[in-house]
Amino acid sequence: MKGAVKLLSLADRYAGLFLVSALSLAAGREGKAPPAAPRMILVMKFWEGGVIVIGGRYFRALGLAFPGAEIDFLTLDINSELAAMTGAFGRISVLRIRAGFAAFCLDAVRAFFELRSRRYDIVLDLEFLSRFSSVFTFLLAPGFSAGFGSGRYWRGNLHSAEAAFLPDAHMTRNFDAVFGAIGVSPEEGPPRLEVEEGWPAPTPAPKKYIVVNADRTPLIPERNWPAPQLTALLKSLSGLEGFRVVAVSGAESVLDGVALPPGVEHIRGLSFRRLGGLLKGASLFITHDSGPMHMAEALGVPLVALFGPETPERYGPRSPSSRVIYRNPGCSPCIDVLDAKRVRCVRSSNECMAAITPEEVLAAAAELLGRGGA
Repeated sequence: MKGAVKLLSLADRYAGLFLVSALSLAAGREGKAPPAAPRMILVMKFWEGGVIVIGGRYFRALGLAFPGAEIDFLTLDINSELAAMTGAFGRISVLRIRAGFAAFCLDAVRAFFELRSRRYDIVLDLEFLSRFSSVFTFLLAPGFSAGFGSGRYWRGNLHSAEAAFLPDAHMTRNFDAVFGAIGVSPEEGPPRLEVEEGWPAPTPAPKKYIVVNADRTPLIPERNWPAPQLTALLKSLSGLEGFRVVAVSGAESVLDGVALPPGVEHIRGLSFRRLGGLLKGASLFITHDSGPMHMAEALGVPLVALFGPETPERYGPRSPSSRVIYRNPGCSPCIDVLDAKRVRCVRSSNECMAAITPEEVLAAAAELLGRGGA
């Protein structure tokens, strides 16, 4: 998948610039007002599954604001399950990125003709890393469109309403601007995420357990907490009386090749729905900056979140039952959100994550568990 992502990034940077420049000359779509009673709405968000989870309140608010509208979603295959879990969309169209660049292009052509035939009244382009979505929105010829604009990464004058993307603001503030263009505010009430409940392991479900994210993030490995610190944390947690400790990961894990402390279980390869079900029953979730972090917050799970190359000011959890540990060495954030999330680390390794100690994490965990002396 990495090769496909790199090709898409290059095509978006150079071919995308040409396309948005040419199409902007013919746009002339400024000044349009959103329809009062739209019949068809399309929302687009390709990258960053965690941001799709953050958007759940906004997506569901669309249905409340326009109860007579059909609301569709367009995303990548890696994030389609998360989109479905928000429970906000009647129809989700998928572009394959796991299958490579050619499959993505074929799906994009197919999706274009299929979606254009649906004649959308409103298209909301929530992408800020891509010119592709800006071009795609314009070519769909919706009655009204809204999307992000940035002086650094120009996406053309192709939307009816453009919201300035604020790279240093929390994503909820940026969503406020785009959804505000059509008069929609986020849904009130407790967080929601549709999950598949139940203990996934063959062993009986414990009454109380702590989940620790041991996934090795392949696209931005700088987010990973190093194995020595993670292993020390698991060893300490395994000594807590009354709790089972579970490490979760995809196919690749920070714990690969590392002996697990006694009493720690490692569960790999859960679907997002199954992972959500596991998290929902947890007493605590400890994780680096990731999609599962946002899932846990949406499910109301007590949460300790570790940040380093990215800043919690942009993506951090905001629930009262969350704690953020962030050691800013002065060079963070080094992830450029307006340049395909390219990492520009000036150090030899992710020292910002290595500086976080197991003792700090244990202290935050003890506070959330109500075990001051743990």
